[in-house]
Amino acid sequence: MIEQPLMSFLIGFKHSLEADHIATVFSIKGSNKLKGLIWAIGHSFSILLLSSLMYFLNFRINENLFATVELFIGCLLVFMSFKFFLKVLEGQDHIHQHQHNSTIKHIHYHPEGEPPDEWLGSSPPGHTHALTLQTFLIGILHGIAGTGGFIILTSMYVTSDLGFVIFLGMFILGSLMSMSITFWFYNFLRTIYLVKIEKYISYVIVVTASYIGIDKIIEVIF
Repeated sequence: MIEQPLMSFLIGFKHSLEADHIATVFSIKGSNKLKGLIWAIGHSFSILLLSSLMYFLNFRINENLFATVELFIGCLLVFMSFKFFLKVLEGQDHIHQHQHNSTIKHIHYHPEGEPPDEWLGSSPPGHTHALTLQTFLIGILHGIAGTGGFIILTSMYVTSDLGFVIFLGMFILGSLMSMSITFWFYNFLRTIYLVKIEKYISYVIVVTASYIGIDKIIEVIF
């Protein structure tokens, strides 16, 4: 009984860590430690909604929709990378490290001459990291693109309605956990060890995200 839920959990865990997912979330500017979780919630929401409609209500979605979303994600990756790179070249981005009271040191990332996003509209010590709608919507797009593959997976492993619910629930749990852990760990590393090379890491992320975006575009078109 435990094999199938564990398998679906591991599939969801691995799915979130696909290269295009990681590259997209890394290319979203900001230091929000919950960024990975926000993306995963959006991703899980669209898979939950669409796959349930397709499975329980026999709702049909044209396969061209999935290809169109994949193409849009590729274009979005390239655009976000290009925009970020231009801002860095123009010297509009600023990265610095500090700490509040005795808390752990961390990085703020914001346009030069402006306060960090999380300070806007509040006092700096409050340090409230806004959950960005952008990250959530990008997660939804990725979920739409992945729904077709998820339905194919369920057709291979699911034999009952209860089995589908369990498979879906464990898949989502795995996705939420993997993306949350990944970006928490990344923020921990860059806060403590990588602050001096943060900009160089950003360049690597930009190049990688651009490559994956272009590869997606070529794959869909050709």
